[in-house]
Amino acid sequence: MKVLVTGASGYLGKHLCHRLAEDGWDVRGLSRSPKPDCLPMVEWFQGDICDVEVTQRAAQHVCCIFHLAGLPLGLCTQHPEQALSVNVLGTFHILNAAQRQEVEKFILASSGQVYGGGLPIPNKETQNPIPNSPYAASKLSAEAWCIMAAQSYALPVTILRLFNVYGPALDGSPRPTVESIFLQRLMQGKKPQILDHIQSGRDFIYVDDVIMAFLLALVSPAHPSPINIGSGVLTTFKELAQIAARVLGSDLSPEIIETDSKPVRFQADTALAQQTLGFKAEVTLEDGLRKYVEKINL
Repeated sequence: MKVLVTGASGYLGKHLCHRLAEDGWDVRGLSRSPKPDCLPMVEWFQGDICDVEVTQRAAQHVCCIFHLAGLPLGLCTQHPEQALSVNVLGTFHILNAAQRQEVEKFILASSGQVYGGGLPIPNKETQNPIPNSPYAASKLSAEAWCIMAAQSYALPVTILRLFNVYGPALDGSPRPTVESIFLQRLMQGKKPQILDHIQSGRDFIYVDDVIMAFLLALVSPAHPSPINIGSGVLTTFKELAQIAARVLGSDLSPEIIETDSKPVRFQADTALAQQTLGFKAEVTLEDGLRKYVEKINL
């Protein structure tokens, strides 16, 4: 059984391709980038999801498509028109290819960013999202196109709203994420710096847990309305810095420069994920950071 992973050269894409291949799936990756050395077992299609011909060829003879390709948050902010082109139009092209090939499952990697960070927490799938960035808006639009495809064309769609995914990259390279930056500063004998509202925080979920959610979605009935994938725990940046220091045995406290901005808080309500997928995050933040330190050269 062959599966397609779009965005296969990305952080999550590499992890997912590797795990699927380990589990015996025939994996095809689609990416604009060349095939990475860490995925020798994966069939590779190099091309752009905005290219109709590429998406049609890549989707041939696959039973499932994991759609992870997309422009990340920072680049979406810098280039909102590209956010629309890649994250929305690209998703449309992949959905169209999935429909034509009559795939058995289409799984979209969306984002908890669609909630906007100002809604009451924990964030429930029944809340009306208030996207506050081009990235969040493009992800919400991609979700809407998937829901439309499920309703109008009976495409078996599952939408996973991922919260803050952390953990080592498959090739061991560091990532420019907040937990990695905190760990690097502590290892250099420097205090982690926090420039934010003291109550701002995120729901951090370890990469292995996220990959498990994808695998469960693959073998579970389609669910076109979004499902939160998070730890269910809110961690403020001050708490994150303190946990990072504990992991490294450091006594350095974070340097906090509080702003007048409103707190931005994301926390997944995970009841639906447990109900529909049987999914519950297993790795605590402290254990996940320990795994991170063990597997990566910071």
